[in-house]
Amino acid sequence: MALYLVGLGLGSSGYLTRRAMEVIARSDKAYLDTYTSFLEPGLIEELRIILGSRLIEADRRLLEEDVSRIVEEAGERDIAILVPGDPLIATTHISIIIEA
Repeated sequence: MALYLVGLGLGSSGYLTRRAMEVIARSDKAYLDTYTSFLEPGLIEELRIILGSRLIEADRRLLEEDVSRIVEEAGERDIAILVPGDPLIATTHISIIIEA
């Protein structure tokens, strides 16, 4: 199983790469970072159509304080963290990579 950081590009699902869509589609759960960047209006709804109940909106507490739970989950299932824009811009995501 794996932990993926997926950059969502410019804001709408129309800008997702083919690889990003493949990872999102096969993930058992996807955490959408709602904390470190601006979310384009309608993006959550677009992702919910693709992921349904597998989409979790992740706030600051979850991404910074409870990240060990996400890393632990990734040991058993495919988990994606969906990040608007470039996933390696915010130090929060670099910290997740280090912990994983």
